[in-house]
Amino acid sequence: MGENMYIKVVYSNGYGGCDEETYVEVKDEEEAGIYFDENADFYSFFEPDERFIDTEDDEAYNLYQQDIWDNSYWEEVSEEEYRENTED
Repeated sequence: MGENMYIKVVYSNGYGGCDEETYVEVKDEEEAGIYFDENADFYSFFEPDERFIDTEDDEAYNLYQQDIWDNSYWEEVSEEEYRENTED
């Protein structure tokens, strides 16, 4: 195995305008999955506020968190797409 792979990671809570994309270079699919799992809490909307749920409602909180996992994903992209989105 030689070349790394390029991925686009999208975190989303399912609400319009709340998607965040990150482009990352990783060595393989396992590393991509680890990156995805370990960086979700950096998503700006990971912790809900009153715009999204009643923050005192534990069930609503759990459902909101599950929605993030249901709406978020990573996918392999070309080196060209990676470069277009990571270079200034």
